[in-house]
Amino acid sequence: MHARQSLVSLAGEVWSASFKAHFVAFWLFAQSKQLRISRLDATQHAAIHNLNSATRLAGLLDEPVALRVQRSVLANPSAGILTLSEVAAELGLECSSSHLLNGGGARCAEDGARLIGECGPVAAARLLSYARAAWLSEQILIVDLGQRAHAMQSSALRRRLGADEGTPLEDLTKHAYSLCLCCECKRAANAIATCESSQSFNELGVSACQLAVDAPPGVVRLHCAKRSSAALRSAISFEEVMKKQRVEFQPVDRAALTRLTALRNSKSDTGVASRVRRDSKCAFEQLPRAIACGAHPMVQIPIIGRAIRVFGNWFAMCCLCAAIIEVKVHLHRFSTDLCCLRCDEKLILGKEKFDILETKKVDAKICRFCGSVDPERSGAKWTRFQAPKDVAGPNANIPAPLRKIYLCPAHFRPWVAAAVRVLETRVILSHIAHNARPLFGGDVDDGTELSTPQNDGGGGARKKKRRLKTNHTYNVG
Repeated sequence: MHARQSLVSLAGEVWSASFKAHFVAFWLFAQSKQLRISRLDATQHAAIHNLNSATRLAGLLDEPVALRVQRSVLANPSAGILTLSEVAAELGLECSSSHLLNGGGARCAEDGARLIGECGPVAAARLLSYARAAWLSEQILIVDLGQRAHAMQSSALRRRLGADEGTPLEDLTKHAYSLCLCCECKRAANAIATCESSQSFNELGVSACQLAVDAPPGVVRLHCAKRSSAALRSAISFEEVMKKQRVEFQPVDRAALTRLTALRNSKSDTGVASRVRRDSKCAFEQLPRAIACGAHPMVQIPIIGRAIRVFGNWFAMCCLCAAIIEVKVHLHRFSTDLCCLRCDEKLILGKEKFDILETKKVDAKICRFCGSVDPERSGAKWTRFQAPKDVAGPNANIPAPLRKIYLCPAHFRPWVAAAVRVLETRVILSHIAHNARPLFGGDVDDGTELSTPQNDGGGGARKKKRRLKTNHTYNVG
C-alpha cells in the first residue's frame, strides 16, 4: 500500500522538479562567472518559469475546460487534501493504474510525474490545473458561522459605533467589519483582542496604515505603512545587481563549467550541491519582483459571520462586543458563541447598568478567598482573573465574559489563571484552602477533579529534594 498523498503536494514536487531542470543549469553558468544566483530578477523569473514543462502543459487547456476545473475546486472545500485518485474520480478521468487505486502515493518527483502522465496529456493538464487552483484556495479558508452569529456580531458592531439597528453595514467604518491584511509583510492590521491582558478590550481601528490619496470618492483603500525590512532591501539591491550584470548575455566558459561540475570531495569547493538546493528553493518560491509594504492596497475581507484562516491563523469577531480576535478554540468560547472574554462592560451592559455597578463598586479589589480589600499604594500586586464560571456575589448578575475575581498576594497561585476558565470558583477556593493543586483537563467521567496535596507555588512549606551524589566516568577511548 502506498502512503496517502494529496494531489497538491504531488503536483508541487512535479513543478519544483521541472523548475530545477532549467534553474540548475543557469545557476551553474552564473557560478562559473563567480556570481551566485540566490534570487532572480523579473526577466529571469519570467523566462525560467515559462520554460517549466508543468506550467506549459497546464496552460494548454482550453479556457472553458480550465474554468470547469476551477469551479470544481471552488465547490469542494476539501479540494486541497484530495489524493490523485479522488481528484481523477471527481473530474471523471479514466485512470486504470494500480498506484492510483491505492491512494496515489509517490516517493519522488519522478514517480509523481509518471503517475500523473499515466492518465494521458489532457488528463494530466487537468490534474495540474486542479492542483494549482486547490493550492491557491488553501491559502485563505473562510468558514460560515451561521445566521445567528452574523446577527449577533452585526448588532454588537452597531452598538459599538453608536448606530441605529437598521443602519446598513456599508455605511459603517469599513475596517470595523473587514479584516485588513498586508500580503507583503503578512500582517493583520486590525486591533485584535488577545488573552495576554486581563483588562477590558475596547479598541477599534488599524495600526501602521495610511489612506490612499488617489482613491475615487467614497472608496476607502488602506495601504500598509510599515518600514522596509532588511530582507526586502537586500532583495531589491540584489535584483538591481542582476540587472546590471546581465549574466545571461555573457559567453559560455566550458572549461569553468567542467571544473565546477567535475569536482568530487574537494576541500576548496564543498557544499555546491547544498547551495544549489537552497538557492533553487528560494528562487522557486519567490515573487516575480520584490515589493515593499504599501505599494499595493491591503486586502479587505468581510469578517462578520465568518471565521477566516489566513497566514496560518484563524480570525473572527466577538459575538458580544464585535472585537476582532485571533481565535483559540479552547479559550475564545462563551457557550456556543465566539467571544473574546475581554468585552467592554459599558458596551454590553449599557450606560445605566454600568453606572449602577460602578456606584456599588463591584470592581473593587477584594480577595475572593479571604475577603480582604486591596490597600492602595501598598506595593503588593493583586492579581485579576477572568472567571466565567464564578456565579456568586456580584458576578451572578452580569454576563459570563465580564465576570472577574481578585486574589491577594498571600492566596495567589500560578495555576489559577488556567483553572478559572474550566473550574467553578468554589472548587478553586477549596484547593487553595487545602494547599492543593487541581489536575483539570483529564478524562474524569464523574466531573470531579483530581488533587495533589504537594506544594503549589505559594503558602505551604517546601520540601527539599534529596540529590543523589554520584561520580560519573565516561569512557572516551
